[in-house]
Amino acid sequence: MRAMVIAAVAVVGLCGTTPSLAQTAVQRQGPVYGKDQAEADQPNFLVIVRLPEKAGNRFEFDVEEDSEAQFAAYAAGTQLASCLVASRSDEAERALSNAPLSSKERRSLARLTGKGTSCAGVLPGDPAIARGMVAEALYLERHSSPPPLPAIVEETLVDRFAAEEEKRNEHRPLAEVRLSGASDCLVASDLQTADALLRSRPGSEEEVALIDALFVNAPRCAGDRRPAFISLAYLRAYFASALQRASVAPATAGLFLARE
Repeated sequence: MRAMVIAAVAVVGLCGTTPSLAQTAVQRQGPVYGKDQAEADQPNFLVIVRLPEKAGNRFEFDVEEDSEAQFAAYAAGTQLASCLVASRSDEAERALSNAPLSSKERRSLARLTGKGTSCAGVLPGDPAIARGMVAEALYLERHSSPPPLPAIVEETLVDRFAAEEEKRNEHRPLAEVRLSGASDCLVASDLQTADALLRSRPGSEEEVALIDALFVNAPRCAGDRRPAFISLAYLRAYFASALQRASVAPATAGLFLARE
């Protein structure tokens, strides 16, 4: 079994407190960070991210800090994912339709990158990053140009989508459920910005501006400021997964279709 590094970071509204793992474990049992339970139950960034140790030519992504090397590794990873999706789109679609961290997802990702592919390289060992890269590649393969997305999405649709996805993710650790939930809310609230994000270059000023805009435009989801201590790579990966899911989920798929 490979070694794992566990990092815990949190954002509750504009609170910058970093909880201990014990705090994380008991979050649903009472008031959190001095807030009452109703407020604590709102979407927030509370995430435990598992970082793999370096293995072979895999790059170890940092959950907290970005670097030029990390931006380059993310760009290379999305190029690899694009190659894999181009040759095995059905397998990529199957992998992302399965529950995250499930054995079915692992098997589909293994088949996607397995023998017979002409694509050079390996996807990152961290499942969140790998899933995000494949989601980004599949989304852009299905939507090579920006679809006619609405400028404003009704909150009822956003909430329906977030509720559907929460059920899909309920088996994951609580912290990951909350991060996914916040991402689903942010992305579904501003589909145009999320779409533009996936068309930006990792590490570019445009990417930073678009990620910041997602928070500003939907403050009810996770506050109005991007958490400075979560790397852009991790935010992009979670947002990519959320956008790809929004494009196929029953509550929101129709928003990606041409309107008369």
